[in-house]
Amino acid sequence: MGKSHQAGWVSLRGKQWFGYFRQTVLDPETGEERVKKVCVKLALKTKMTKLQAREALRVEVTKRTGQNLGGRVLKDSSVTFEWFVLNRYFPLRKGTGGQKRRKKRFLRFSSIS
Repeated sequence: MGKSHQAGWVSLRGKQWFGYFRQTVLDPETGEERVKKVCVKLALKTKMTKLQAREALRVEVTKRTGQNLGGRVLKDSSVTFEWFVLNRYFPLRKGTGGQKRRKKRFLRFSSIS
């Protein structure tokens, strides 16, 4: 199953904080992956602030999915410097946006003449 890098969201319903996140599950009938919205009851509003509720949700997501959502950067060294240079840096430096715009502009003006 694919990994999701979202931290979910918290909502206040009445006097309770509820947290929501999306979890990928395998559909037993079709064998395909589905996304299921999970609701978690966190605590009373008098017991925690919204930031504390977000942190509690982050802990709950980590418990249920095994993913650490504390930071945005993966710290498991799965991305090496070589991979970053070949797959991210060089493609950004090369760029294709200007060529596409020039081609579109050329086609637009050539059809007028």
